[in-house]
Amino acid sequence: MKKLIKLYLLLSLLVFLVAPFTVEAQSNNVEFQNEITPPPPPPADTSGDNTLTGRLKNVGGSAGYTTDEAIASTPRIVGVIVGAFINFTGLTFIVLMIIAGYVWMTSNGNEEKIKKATTTIKAAIIGLIVSLSAWAIWNFIFKALIVGSQ
Repeated sequence: MKKLIKLYLLLSLLVFLVAPFTVEAQSNNVEFQNEITPPPPPPADTSGDNTLTGRLKNVGGSAGYTTDEAIASTPRIVGVIVGAFINFTGLTFIVLMIIAGYVWMTSNGNEEKIKKATTTIKAAIIGLIVSLSAWAIWNFIFKALIVGSQ
């Protein structure tokens, strides 16, 4: 029976590893691919801005790249970092809940394991509340103070 379970697990793992390679997501239509051409690069800016930022914009502009100040500003970059951290705490909550649920389900009535699992669940919920509060505070600060001042 154990060999049969191992065989099923091995086959399902093999299916999950091989299945993505069987999907053809790329178009084989050559006419459609030839229609897509990149836009021509904008002319180089010769305004004479001799600062480092100005020179980088001139070089990037002549190569066809432009910098949108609203996208690459420091508050936006900080916002992306804070958002990633808050998303990571949400992922941590889910992992802790799964672990605590597994410990509780496999405790077989052992009071010590059940107490450990409930303590983990309480800590995960408190962490989620703190994380959601941090998100609400960050969202208020970002929208009211940083975006509103621009």
